[in-house]
Amino acid sequence: MLSMTQAHVVGSVLVLVAAAGFFIFALYCARTGSHGDLLAKMRFGVVVIAALQVALGVLLYALGHRPAESLHLLYGGVAVAAIPLAASFALEAPPKAKAGALAGGAGLMLVMIWRLWVTGGG
Repeated sequence: MLSMTQAHVVGSVLVLVAAAGFFIFALYCARTGSHGDLLAKMRFGVVVIAALQVALGVLLYALGHRPAESLHLLYGGVAVAAIPLAASFALEAPPKAKAGALAGGAGLMLVMIWRLWVTGGG
């Protein structure tokens, strides 16, 4: 059975895969202007997975497990907020522009995941 710390590491890989898939699909949708409904469902899924990962991180922190650098906490917050923030900027945008904004949010999320890995090891 995985420890909570190991589960957090596995969760980070799941978030990475979900965010990368969403990023690629959002780029495709930005190019074609299609599949808006599926993109919205994927957006919800990625955000839920990321939020669960952050919740596990908060629980670990509360139990005394600290990341190697405190910036890990900031990067986690930015990572989970990147896609919803991008979506809020593009609420009334046409489909291609909305998908482009979501791809930008997912790109930021991917950068934050990389930074989380760099700052999280202990």
